[in-house]
Amino acid sequence: MVAIAVGVSQLWPKIFPPAKPPHDALVIVMDVSSAMSQQVGGGAGRMALPVNITTIHQDPILQKSREIGLKIALPAAKLTGQQLSRDEQTMLQQAKGHAVRDALAELYADPGWQALEKEDQLAEAKSAVLSARKAVGDQARALKDDKTRWTLENLNPNAP
Repeated sequence: MVAIAVGVSQLWPKIFPPAKPPHDALVIVMDVSSAMSQQVGGGAGRMALPVNITTIHQDPILQKSREIGLKIALPAAKLTGQQLSRDEQTMLQQAKGHAVRDALAELYADPGWQALEKEDQLAEAKSAVLSARKAVGDQARALKDDKTRWTLENLNPNAP
């Protein structure tokens, strides 16, 4: 059993004293009030998930995106005029994420794109992100209209 207690200030333990864990529990207490980091989602991300998040390995797609100044936000989990379940929302975001990654990998490998100026590279990358997300959204809408159950494979054939 693992219990995680996250304190957001020095007052947290005084206001809410930690419960005594069972003898086989591991308690991790993290004070994030003094930690500065680049949190996913900025201040809102810090409030929603007050722990540091880092990537385990160097990702060439993310690295190239940073180099050209491309900022990729979390994809929307909705379709206009459609009511989606939580599972459908999650699957839609995952499919859009895979589609964006695939589109950027293909774009970054293109010698013609590599020859462009940085500003033009950024514009092409933004266009690729929007196109990939739109393609998945269109596919999701078509599947929803046909009452076909969604999978990552049928939302985005390139998804793992």
